[in-house]
Amino acid sequence: MVELCSPDFGKFIMGTLVPLSFYAAIATAGLMAFVFMIARMISNPRLLVWVETEILQLGISCFSVAMIVLVVNSFCGLDFSSLGSVFGIPNIPKANLYQAAAMYLNESAIYSHNAMTVVRYHLEAYTVLSYFNAFNCDFTVAGSAFGFGCFFGYGGENLQPFGGYGAYMAALNIFFNSTVISYFTAMNSIMILLFTYKGFAFFFLPLGIFLRSMPYLRPFGSLLISISLAFLIVYPLILSILYLTGDVTVERVNGYFAKVPGPDLKDFYNEAEISSKSGAGQSLQALGGKDVVFKSYFPNGDNPIGAMIFAGYAFIAATFLPTVALLGTLASVAYIAHLYGDEIDLSRVVQLV
Repeated sequence: MVELCSPDFGKFIMGTLVPLSFYAAIATAGLMAFVFMIARMISNPRLLVWVETEILQLGISCFSVAMIVLVVNSFCGLDFSSLGSVFGIPNIPKANLYQAAAMYLNESAIYSHNAMTVVRYHLEAYTVLSYFNAFNCDFTVAGSAFGFGCFFGYGGENLQPFGGYGAYMAALNIFFNSTVISYFTAMNSIMILLFTYKGFAFFFLPLGIFLRSMPYLRPFGSLLISISLAFLIVYPLILSILYLTGDVTVERVNGYFAKVPGPDLKDFYNEAEISSKSGAGQSLQALGGKDVVFKSYFPNGDNPIGAMIFAGYAFIAATFLPTVALLGTLASVAYIAHLYGDEIDLSRVVQLV
């Protein structure tokens, strides 16, 4: 399939879509002419009224196809870098509306993946630390873990110095699940956009032209044209508007990491220091004491609250906003079909999409 706004897109429109729509219109007009002749032969006024009505509907369908092609070509020529400068938004690359919509979903996928990695890193660290045991001898010297109680038997107490992190683990598990949902939602939105960008939605148009003039099939034909119009115009338009807000929604200026109080969350993205150590190396490291293990995971201090905030921002950017765009698109399907004079059951449209 040809990609939307690609150099071959014009050839696809003129060489495939327009001929298919023309053939569909000719077939529909031929059917109307045949019914018109039969109606005149048998003097059936109802058939004559049906033909007159469907001629108008055929004209509306052909106009809709021409309008969709015109709007899509206009969107392909829209420069978002100029649009960003008009609204005072810097660092917007040169891209058309459809590219801007795709870039927002790509950025939201990166943003949610970064949030998932940061939350998972904290979960790994807290899991290790919460099971870390320490034994403090009685009669300690200068506040250290060493004490004379161990010289006269096993005198002391077992401690879990980081056992309190178990509460953080319970909360982080919830936020980790939300980041997984956010990442999968962003990928799902990208697949829906690819369905549109590869030109499949255009093939609903010729079929809709033909079916809108068939008895009992006008609602279905209107639904096909409405879906094409909504997913070729409304859906990418909403996503492209979200792209203009990327400095806030996906922290574009901060490298797709949430800017929150505490240590920089980028510190928890590179796990090379931890993963490069073997199990024996980590065991030897643990002999240095609980503080050494903590420092190996969080040399600049941990930031669990920041990780949770990051996960919340990722849910908004990758799940909530794309879902609002999709729901708005589906709602527009019903409103567009209503303009064609048909009522569409929105619940069935959701099942179809």
